Amino acid sequence: MANEEKSKNQAPQRPMGGGRHGYRPVEKPKDFKGTIKKISKYIGYSKGLFIALFIIVVIVTVLSLLAPIVQKNVFNDLWSIEEIGVAGFENAIYWIIVLAIVYGANCIVALFRNLVSGKLSQRTVHKLRSDLFAKFVKLPIKFIDNHSHGDLMSRMTNDVDSISNAISQVLASLISGVLLILGTLVMMLYYSWLLTIVTLVSTALTIVASMILTKKMGKYFKRQSALLGELNGHTEEMITGYRTVVAYNKEKDVEEEFYEISDRYTKTSIIAQIWGGSMGPVMNFIGNLTYVLIAIVGGWMALTHPWGLAMDVGTIALFLTCSRQFSRPINEIAQLYGQILTATAGAERVFEVLESPNEIDEGTIHLSYEDFQGNIEFKGVNFGYVEEKPVLKDFTLDVKRGQKIALVGATGSGKTTVVNLLMRFYEIDSGEILIDGINIKDIYKDDLRKTIAIVLQDTVLFKDTIEANIKYGNDNATFDEMKAAAILANANYFVKKLPEKYETVLSEGGSNISQGQRQLLTIARAVLADPKILILDEATSNVDTRTEKNIQDAMVNLMANRTSLIIAHRLSTIQDADVIVVMDQGRICEMGNHEKLLEVKGKYYDLYMTQFAGREI
Repeated sequence: MANEEKSKNQAPQRPMGGGRHGYRPVEKPKDFKGTIKKISKYIGYSKGLFIALFIIVVIVTVLSLLAPIVQKNVFNDLWSIEEIGVAGFENAIYWIIVLAIVYGANCIVALFRNLVSGKLSQRTVHKLRSDLFAKFVKLPIKFIDNHSHGDLMSRMTNDVDSISNAISQVLASLISGVLLILGTLVMMLYYSWLLTIVTLVSTALTIVASMILTKKMGKYFKRQSALLGELNGHTEEMITGYRTVVAYNKEKDVEEEFYEISDRYTKTSIIAQIWGGSMGPVMNFIGNLTYVLIAIVGGWMALTHPWGLAMDVGTIALFLTCSRQFSRPINEIAQLYGQILTATAGAERVFEVLESPNEIDEGTIHLSYEDFQGNIEFKGVNFGYVEEKPVLKDFTLDVKRGQKIALVGATGSGKTTVVNLLMRFYEIDSGEILIDGINIKDIYKDDLRKTIAIVLQDTVLFKDTIEANIKYGNDNATFDEMKAAAILANANYFVKKLPEKYETVLSEGGSNISQGQRQLLTIARAVLADPKILILDEATSNVDTRTEKNIQDAMVNLMANRTSLIIAHRLSTIQDADVIVVMDQGRICEMGNHEKLLEVKGKYYDLYMTQFAGREI
């Protein structure tokens, strides 16, 4: 529902994309540990898959640790051929076959790891996404109004996807990396504490270099991302407002501004590319330096046996492999750190919705549709969307069964708020709203809303057939009842001209038919709902005069024998109302029929003269 007098605190939307070359500005969670526990709970719904993944990761890690040991035996046997001859060669062939089996098994098990990891990820986010959507339909209107639609969609799509990627890519890599680091460290210490120290020093150098380069890269890629957004924003603004740019001869100005932003973006991108491109060469240099240091120290140990430490060529080969095997998961975990933080921050936003309170129904009384009369009474109602900023002040109004009541007034006077409170989209701060003498707080919301139908200024149609859209007001209606509603709403005349008639599928929002036709379908929906109370919220404000006449005729049919509340800016649509309520700053300042209010020459008279006589107020 359009809520023109509400002061909305729209949540800022997250950037949809990230930086280039794999860099993305990292969002940091507020409660990392708490959010990880909540994600773990969702992973726990697929406990069997998680256990299977853990076992597979352990197998992969064991195979990865076996490979250097087998390589050690291969090199030692090849080195001993000169001494023991054919036996050494045969032993080497045996270990080469074993090595091939180890690598093959590692490849196959790693494939299973990816499959299980992907399945675990999808099952987890399926549960999470289902819970999130189920939560959306239980949230109070206030929550939806206080968050932009783009922000809520981002939580359902971007944030859930970031969690999915983290589970499928990070979880297995994290477990595998930790196990591989610990296993490799133990194995290296077992064979040579001295070469282990050499490897650890080189690894520390790798980590330090990586941190320095990442910090520099982050600074420039973040600036590059911001400038790219500025560049895109300027381009979009120019294209959207192109007619205005041309009309005021501002082509040269916008071109110069574009070049200025583009130049800054180019310079920043070059620096970012330099720092980003330096990561590979620096890491390769440190890796090669580690190889050289291990070879030198290992060779020195093999020749001199310092402190009685023996060394053979196979162990040197083992350490050459282990040095890469030890530093690789450390680098991977460091690179995954940003992804983990981003996913956790996204998960926080998802759990913020999941943990928000549902719409509360405190009703204790069921309304009988047959006995329902439609008398409405507002008694001293006070309400504000924001504390200390009241929108309605001591609002009192008595609406009798079958009356047609029009609410008019300037934007922000509180007209739509009256409807929001009657529907219990929001709860009043003080006062009472009664229907047939019963406080609406005591009526079950389902019963309350079944007796009320709304036709909004902004039509809401779904991507479905015309028949299904009309039946949204009553799923149990027959085709003939649905068609009768369309006829009463003056919608049948254009529907029957369509090739598929009532089976015509509307595009999203009904964009493949005109605004007036969309409005007639929403009126047909309200007719089929057969409400006791009808609310018309600016139902003709977005259409031309001819279409307005069709809609007004349909509304007359719809309002017959029903209590009706009409919110209108066009005073021509409400001149025949039984009572016109003029609102000003949340209070009723005038009440009466059209003729009587014109005689008084007050607020209503001023509004009327502004629209029909062009007199400035």
